[in-house]
Amino acid sequence: MSKMEDLGRLLSNYSYTDVAATKKDVVDCLKQYKALAYRVEEYAFNDGTVKQLLNLKGTIPVRYKGNTYHIPVAIWLLDTHPRYAPLCYVQPTSDMHIKVSMYVDHNGKIYLPYLHDWNPAHSDLLGLIQVMIVTFGDYPPVYSKPKNAAKTEVMPLQQQQQTPYPTQSFMPQPPTSTQSPYCPYPQQQQQQFPPYPAAAGGGYGGYGQPSGAGASYPPYMPQGMPTAGGYNTGYNPSAQGTGTITEEHIKASLVSAVEDKLKRRIQEKVNQCHVKDSIVQGFQLGSRDEPLCEEP
Repeated sequence: MSKMEDLGRLLSNYSYTDVAATKKDVVDCLKQYKALAYRVEEYAFNDGTVKQLLNLKGTIPVRYKGNTYHIPVAIWLLDTHPRYAPLCYVQPTSDMHIKVSMYVDHNGKIYLPYLHDWNPAHSDLLGLIQVMIVTFGDYPPVYSKPKNAAKTEVMPLQQQQQTPYPTQSFMPQPPTSTQSPYCPYPQQQQQQFPPYPAAAGGGYGGYGQPSGAGASYPPYMPQGMPTAGGYNTGYNPSAQGTGTITEEHIKASLVSAVEDKLKRRIQEKVNQCHVKDSIVQGFQLGSRDEPLCEEP
């Protein structure tokens, strides 16, 4: 039995309402993105309901700053497909974290306008994946854990020939090995790149269910990248001894200015009191020197 015949049988066995349309959508998608594979697995909804649903798991190619990276995803098709939009997730590997953003939550669930506005008349899996690729190219959904945080694992020889994913969110360089069906990721450089989701048990390279939350969500400028103009935020003028005005000079100047202002105000008050006393004394003296009126 061919894979396509098997797909049709699975859809019928699991009560998909539109087997023909769903089968065509999946077949067209798999022809374009060969790193994806379908299977039927249990999906647990928020209300506790569990259903056997067809899903597509694997990686999709994403261009980020001139390099291509393969992002692990899982696309679950409801039994009403294509009437209702699929449920989509990024699935970081064990050495990656999810990068939370407006498009991906801490569980790895994907939110896109394309999904929100899903219309069975013109929406399909190919269009969905293309939107993911463009969106993730601007907002990478995963970043790598630091090397010292990743557990050492025994890897097959084929995988050992790959260069590792970048650590500490640094952007990996272009892959240097073709030994694996997925694009490897080289050692960290001076740029950063968010990590990639992990998966448990699957037939496409060990990608599993979405893991915990990742780092906070940027406009996503990778951490550690230099700011405009190359300004060093750790620069301390007071330690340079170049004779320029330092923070201590400014503080001393402000204190001196405040003291001078207080002294001037006190002196003004004292002067005002002296003037008042002089006026009162003059008035009293004038009253004593003025002759009394004589009786006529």
